[in-house]
Amino acid sequence: MNLWRSTSPAHPGWPLPVGPLRVPGGVVGLRPVRLRDAAQWSRIRLADRAHLEPWEPTGRGSWEARNHASNWPALWSSLKAEARRGAMIPLVIEVDGSFSGQLTIGNIVRGALRSAWIGYWVAKDL
Repeated sequence: MNLWRSTSPAHPGWPLPVGPLRVPGGVVGLRPVRLRDAAQWSRIRLADRAHLEPWEPTGRGSWEARNHASNWPALWSSLKAEARRGAMIPLVIEVDGSFSGQLTIGNIVRGALRSAWIGYWVAKDL
């Protein structure tokens, strides 16, 4: 079974979920980001500030402001637009069905170069 088969010729691998995979910590899966992820995204990021902030790029405003649930719709919209364009694959990491982090494959370049970057964050208490 090819999990990365294309549902769109412009973007192979989007928006198909990946997994689940059973590991000692639970059942892990990846799925596309959803607008309704706002509350869980914000709750984890605010609670795990000390764990996440050292690794995050510097942004405008306070940590609380940047990670408030009200910021998720704009971020979600941007992630989805880049995914539809074929330049990004934004995914939620779920453990036992619960939002537990995010994995993003970005700056996807096809053709001879075939490159991308991967960024992720995971809730501290997993």
